[in-house]
Amino acid sequence: MATATMTVAPPPVPVYSKDGLCTGTTGRVVLNVCPDGHLLIDKVVTGGLLGFNFKRCVRCNDQLKTGVVRHSCKLCGFHLCESCWSLWMARDAPKTLLTGAAPCGCSTWSTPTRSTPTTRSTPTTRSSPARASSSASVATKMVPACKYGAGCYQKSSWHLQQFAHPGDHNYRHGLVCFSSGQFPEFQNLWELFQFYDRAESGHLDKEEFIQSLQSCQRLGCAELPSAEDAWTEAGGPCTGFLNFSQFAHFAEAMGLALPVGLELSGAQRHCRFRIRLKNNGEDGEEEFTCSCTCFDPDKRGGGVLCKCGHKLSMHRSNYAEDTYANIDSHLRDGWIPDQEGLVAVTNKDLLSKLQAVLNDSHKTHDNWTRDRGCRLHGVNGCSWACAAKNRCPVPSGFMLQAAYRNQSPELWRRYCLMKQAIRLECARGEEFPQPSLLSAADLDSELDKDCNEWRCFHGSAPEKLRGICEANFKPAMAGTGATWKDPGASKGTPLYGFGFYFAERITKADEYARPLEDGEHEGLYAVLLCRVVGGRTKVVTNNDINIDGLRGSVFDGPYHSVFGDRVTTLGKPYREVVVYDKDQCYPEFLLLYRRDFS
Repeated sequence: MATATMTVAPPPVPVYSKDGLCTGTTGRVVLNVCPDGHLLIDKVVTGGLLGFNFKRCVRCNDQLKTGVVRHSCKLCGFHLCESCWSLWMARDAPKTLLTGAAPCGCSTWSTPTRSTPTTRSTPTTRSSPARASSSASVATKMVPACKYGAGCYQKSSWHLQQFAHPGDHNYRHGLVCFSSGQFPEFQNLWELFQFYDRAESGHLDKEEFIQSLQSCQRLGCAELPSAEDAWTEAGGPCTGFLNFSQFAHFAEAMGLALPVGLELSGAQRHCRFRIRLKNNGEDGEEEFTCSCTCFDPDKRGGGVLCKCGHKLSMHRSNYAEDTYANIDSHLRDGWIPDQEGLVAVTNKDLLSKLQAVLNDSHKTHDNWTRDRGCRLHGVNGCSWACAAKNRCPVPSGFMLQAAYRNQSPELWRRYCLMKQAIRLECARGEEFPQPSLLSAADLDSELDKDCNEWRCFHGSAPEKLRGICEANFKPAMAGTGATWKDPGASKGTPLYGFGFYFAERITKADEYARPLEDGEHEGLYAVLLCRVVGGRTKVVTNNDINIDGLRGSVFDGPYHSVFGDRVTTLGKPYREVVVYDKDQCYPEFLLLYRRDFS
């Protein structure tokens, strides 16, 4: 990677006195101390007893050579060269001089501005005035990128605070400026995606995706299609946004050979720090690799540095270092090897657990809704008053007759990437609701509670369920099922907008189930038991529902899903989960059952 020395416009020279005080540019007295409060002593570098000096400036990392003036703290090893000391002592100057806009000589290199997580816009558009004003405020917080990038060997916590490095939160999100000739450095696809995700929403809009293409090109992608064709090929027009799974799939197809970069919970994270060193002045070079096998935080580094001296972002598991093509193979618990598609479940213990889910999630009373329909006119065949008067009977039980596990490597890969990305996003910031669902049983593989991973039901006609197992849910089909429609309309507007709806109770999902019409399972009903990652879920407990606002809060806001709780406040029968991105769900089991009216 090309490196360049960052030049900073010299600040006004402060008036310094030997008693540790300095009169700044505004006349305010500034202490001449290190970040820990120790007095800084100025000294001309002599080279020591042997004539050698290995001290470096903690800000610019330049070696403090013999004959130059340095300002040092003897207690904590804090050293500054003359120019960096002047900047340090001018910290009562305008903020733009220190941490504001890019210093003189720095290039922003298409660095996107972004809103902070606390001021994300809720409208579906990303160009709202609120977003623009928040972006302007963030522009004063940009930090320069360390010229050594991932190969930086500085272990000073002050240096880490003053400069951004690959893997840092402010580096990944575009809050960084670069020296002339310096470019962003990405060690994996996740860092590349996060760099352009301005709103920290987990999605890229069209503008952000097009900006990312220049990094893909520079990192070795094959000849990329035009911006419009690339956006279409990646799947952007479907929802107007791209999630990380879609982005990784596109990058892999374009030949970008980077590891994924997502971490599994509890995985052992080896240190990946590498640096090439000159071989004693000879023409060759040798590579130094850290031998640390697991991140162990050092209290002296504020928990950011490991005891080996390297940052948390430099410690990555083997899972994070794997490529998109292999990422799903680590997580196929319970799969029958070398088989794809719907595979019959023969394990008696698993079949027993699936029956238990049907039993535990059945609602025995107050369980009719208008989606079950009218006994005389069916679903959507009459008014609500007629349907309520002539209710279709609700089964008293559901008896499992057969089960099939859906083994679809491509759908599973996309789901795994999406879940791990959401898990990392959930690990940041404040706590969030974690509702407990009756259908969320662990079965033969545990669910990830840290990111609200659930198992939920989805009912429909058998042929549609088979199509979902093959190609996942289709956004165009939302609202065409049993959703209440106006007379003569082919599509209705679902309660929480056009998304993918899941029920925690089999009794609710059964309202949309249809029987098989032929074959060995003729007369049985079918339902899917899906994995769904809810992440930061927005809980809705009333009828004041802004459909566009809900969707916007997911694609361009802090949430990943909607949890419709119509039980607690409204006294309705059921709760349901809604996601707007199909990669957040995986159709795991197809259940065939018999309705019991006894």
